Amino acid sequence: MLLVHAVVLYQVFWARDLPRRHRPWALIPVAAPVLAWIDGRRVAPLIWVAVLITYLALRALEGI
Repeated sequence: MLLVHAVVLYQVFWARDLPRRHRPWALIPVAAPVLAWIDGRRVAPLIWVAVLITYLALRALEGI
């Protein structure tokens, strides 16, 4: 999760179409994939969401 989040953060901080004042919001984990999506990135934000869902599902199964 940390690696995927680091990739998304990198994409947001080097975004071409995203205003500079919006980039610091990417430090909030949930906002990072949204901002990357707005910039036109598609693969990394989708992988971020998939990894998060997988993590939450495994944590839920661990509690059973």
